[in-house]
Amino acid sequence: MARQDSNHPFVGRIGDLIYYKRNGNYFVRKAGSPSKEKIKTAPEFEKTRKLNREFGGCVKVGYDLRKALNSLLPDHSDNEITGRLVGLFSKVIKKGKGECGSRMIEVVKNREIIKDFQFNKSLSFDKMFTEHLHFESSTIRNEVALTINPFDPSVSFGKTSGITHFRLFLAVVAFSDFKYDKRAKVYKPVNTSIHESFVVSFSVNISLKEKTERISITAQLPAQKPIPVSVGIIAIVGIEFCKEENGIMYALPGKNCMKIGQVF
Repeated sequence: MARQDSNHPFVGRIGDLIYYKRNGNYFVRKAGSPSKEKIKTAPEFEKTRKLNREFGGCVKVGYDLRKALNSLLPDHSDNEITGRLVGLFSKVIKKGKGECGSRMIEVVKNREIIKDFQFNKSLSFDKMFTEHLHFESSTIRNEVALTINPFDPSVSFGKTSGITHFRLFLAVVAFSDFKYDKRAKVYKPVNTSIHESFVVSFSVNISLKEKTERISITAQLPAQKPIPVSVGIIAIVGIEFCKEENGIMYALPGKNCMKIGQVF
């Protein structure tokens, strides 16, 4: 689609070009390109409309997760995170129940697809931190614990110029399944009462020069009752580095990274 640049705009067809007006502006397109109205109404574009609905659902789901993680994303994700989250949930929706165009987006049932998602594709958490991570959830799924056995940072991280300390964090997000609302014609969370609930806990700053003790981090959501199965508990693990000078810790955000470690 191109805008007409003329003092005398034209509406009509010349050869394989169609000149038309929309919202007070004049455009031109090739005749072979389907119009927006045709895509919205023609029977042959029914599959396209269904896929567009699901794509919109994936956009909504990605937006909600980014909103829940708003405090962490600026320093722990890349500039393509919006599109990559849409791509992640596009994989999830293909496994959903229902017909194409209104398939559900289910979190817990698709934990294997969601788990290990890297928020910065050029700075992988798994390459930065190679120690074994053990996640455990409470019975009612309102609390997640992360434990890491003692290790030697000088061996795990190798040479780290300009870095003296690191800390780990555990973030937990309650994230609902989504279903298509035929009346509103949009995807909505199944459970809105706890959807997007978020909490994050940090370890202490740990020196790179000393072998660590066993690291334990716990993050607890405010829910007091068992969380329904229509809500997934997304556990995110991240690492941050800093430099100590004269007793003051200076953050080094350029090396921060995080990933989805587990889904309960």
